[in-house]
Amino acid sequence: RSYYFERKSYERRMNMYRNNQSVAELKHLPLMLNSVDIANLFNVSRTNAYCLMHTEGFPSINIGRRLVVYREALITWIESH
Repeated sequence: RSYYFERKSYERRMNMYRNNQSVAELKHLPLMLNSVDIANLFNVSRTNAYCLMHTEGFPSINIGRRLVVYREALITWIESH
């Protein structure tokens, strides 16, 4: 399945996020973020958060059956996109 459309949507949302909030404000987030945290951060559904977390290049890792993102890796990823 192609996620091209959703990926463009995330890029637009990240640009809005980058323009409206500083990276310093992300320091209040938990050390590891799950799909609910990612969904709330980017203002998308949990299903779309999972799609983003499975996108190649996104800094998510599997811990058992959980899919999580380290806060610092997410900040680095946001700054690089």
